[in-house]
Amino acid sequence: MTDLRHLDNLGTCRFVTFSTYRRLPLLRNDRVCTILTEELEVLRQTAAVKIMAYVIMPEHLHLLLLPPEHWPLGNEIGKLKSKMASRIISETPEVVAKFVERLEIVKDHRCRRAIWTPRCMDHNCRDSTAAMVRVNYCHANPVRRGLVIDPFHWKWSSYRWYAGERDVPLRIDEFCP
Repeated sequence: MTDLRHLDNLGTCRFVTFSTYRRLPLLRNDRVCTILTEELEVLRQTAAVKIMAYVIMPEHLHLLLLPPEHWPLGNEIGKLKSKMASRIISETPEVVAKFVERLEIVKDHRCRRAIWTPRCMDHNCRDSTAAMVRVNYCHANPVRRGLVIDPFHWKWSSYRWYAGERDVPLRIDEFCP
């Protein structure tokens, strides 16, 4: 396998994507999405990461982050995914039960459940224009997939924050393009 490097410490926004294991639609459940947004808020508070945009789709998540200097993205996203997975497994057993056989991995004669694929994809946004392209990409994703007609109607996205709503699942940090 190719060793994919994350280019950290560039002082730019990072567009991050990670998917559920086998692209199973585990993220269709509101409680699961609430867990994800709660853990993103914990990340903001504990690591001083700025969250510029997000969208939670049925089988993947996009984030536009502005990490602090010297923040190792790959390791920290791995920790975030681990915390999210633990909570999904313990707090939403009914969701996990629907997919239990497809979530099982046997490694070293031990069986465990996987919620996420092992890696994440990330992209460094060179400037604010590139970052806004990613914001718009997040917001258009549910519309492109035919999940809603208008991005305002997708609850699990930062679109409504950008539209001026403040009663949203996850607040967004100020973004100055």
